[in-house]
Amino acid sequence: MTTNKIKHIYPHLSLLKTRKYKEINLYLRFALPYDSKEKAAMTILSALFAETSKKYPDKTSMGKARDMLYGLTVSSSTKSKANLDIFEIQYTFINPKFLKDVTIDDFVAYIKETLLNTSITKKYYSEAKRNLIANYKRKLDKPVNKAKDSVFSIICKDHPSFGSTTILSKDIQSLRKVKIEDVIKIYDTIIKKARLDVYICGDVKDDIADKLSFIKFNKRKDVSLKIDIIENMPNREIIEEFDTKQSILHVLYTTPYNSLHKDFYAFVMGNLFLGVLPTSLLFEEVREKLSLCYSISVFDLKLNGLVAINTSIDGKNKDLVIDNIKKQINNIITKNYDPMKLEISKTLFMNVISSTYDDQFSLIDYHYSNSLLGVNTSIEYYVKKISEVTPDDLVRVFKNYKPYFIYMLEGKQNG
Repeated sequence: MTTNKIKHIYPHLSLLKTRKYKEINLYLRFALPYDSKEKAAMTILSALFAETSKKYPDKTSMGKARDMLYGLTVSSSTKSKANLDIFEIQYTFINPKFLKDVTIDDFVAYIKETLLNTSITKKYYSEAKRNLIANYKRKLDKPVNKAKDSVFSIICKDHPSFGSTTILSKDIQSLRKVKIEDVIKIYDTIIKKARLDVYICGDVKDDIADKLSFIKFNKRKDVSLKIDIIENMPNREIIEEFDTKQSILHVLYTTPYNSLHKDFYAFVMGNLFLGVLPTSLLFEEVREKLSLCYSISVFDLKLNGLVAINTSIDGKNKDLVIDNIKKQINNIITKNYDPMKLEISKTLFMNVISSTYDDQFSLIDYHYSNSLLGVNTSIEYYVKKISEVTPDDLVRVFKNYKPYFIYMLEGKQNG
C-alpha cells in the first residue's frame, strides 16, 4: 500500500509530500456557518474568482499570465456540508524544478495576486448570475434532479437545521436576491475571517509554507461540522406528477447513526451492502432478478443518519418495489443472505478506501472532513473497522431504521 501521509506544519496548513506527480497542487478551503444568502453570493464568487484581478484587469491579460506560467490552472467552487458553507480554491502548476525560466516565487506571486486581489465587476457579476440561474433551471428539468429537489425541500421543512442541503429551487431564489455588494462582502469575509485550511501536495519542502505567509490564519472563525439527527418524524407518502416516462421513487429512513457513533462503520457497510456496491442486495435481488427498476441505489448522510433509497421505476410497480426494499432490509436483520456476499462486499469497499492514497484530492477530502469533525482517524483504521463488521453488527444497525417518508415523482403516462 502507498503510504502518503499528511504532515501538519501549522494547525491549518498541511503538506502531502509525494514524488508521484510533476505538478504541485495548492488547495484552500474556507468555511463559514451556513447562510442561504451568503451561499448564493459564494456561488457567484466561485464563477468570478481569478477571472480578472487588479494586475490583470481583463480575461485576456489573465490568460496570458497563466500561459507564462506554463498553463497554471485555477478552479473554485462552493459546496454545503451540514451546517457549513465551504468555498474551495485549487491552484495547479508544474513543479519549478522541471522548468528553467520560472521559479516557485513566480507561481506564489500569481497566487497572491489572484487570491487577494480578485476583481468583481458589475459586467462579469451580471453574466455569472444569469448563467448560474439558467443552469440551475435546466438541471430542474431533469426528473432525477426534480425529485431530489422535492425530497430535500421536504426534509428541510421538517428539519430547518438541514438548511445547507443543496436544493436547486431554493438556490435559484437566493441567487435572484443577491447583489454585487453581497458578493464583494462575502469575498472580503472569506479572505479575512472564514476558517481556512490549506493543503499543499507535491514534491515540496517544508519551507514552502514560509513563502505562503501572506495567507493569514489568525483571527478567523472557529467553525466545525455539526452532528444533527432527525428523530421522531412522521411516516407519510407524497406523490407528485411530472411529464416523464419513468417514475422516480425515494424511500427514506431515519437512523440514530452519525460519523462519531460507535456503530458508524457498521452503518456505512450496511448501506453499501444494501444498495451501493455491485454485489448489493437491492441491485441483485430487485433490479437484476425481479427487473422491477431501471436503477436503484442507497444514499446516506453520515452526519445525521438519514438514508435514502432512490430508484427509477414504472409507476405502477411502486408498491411492489417498496415491499421488496423492505424485504431486503428484513433479510439483513434475519441474516437471510449468503454470508460470502457480505465478505465480498467488505473486500470491495476496503479496496476502495485503500485507493484513497492514490488520489490526492480524495486523501485531502478525507482528512479535511475529519478536521471539521475534530477527529483524527487514519485510513488504515477505517479499513480495519470495516473488516471487523459482522452480520450481527448489521442486525443491530438495521433494527434501528425507522420509515420516514416515501416520495414518488410519478410519470403522467403511468396513470
